[in-house]
Amino acid sequence: MFERALEQLDQAPQLALPLTQDHALIRPAAEYGELFSLGARQQLNQSSLTTGENKE
Repeated sequence: MFERALEQLDQAPQLALPLTQDHALIRPAAEYGELFSLGARQQLNQSSLTTGENKE
């Protein structure tokens, strides 16, 4: 019975959902870029605080 269930899984059609670019939960790419830049600056500041270096 278990083997039969596995066979049916292998034979089940795989439906591909279309990729959407527009949705209320998807922010503009520029916002993600700003977030990445902010995170990179904070990480740089954190590392300079722990190593005592001044990166500015």
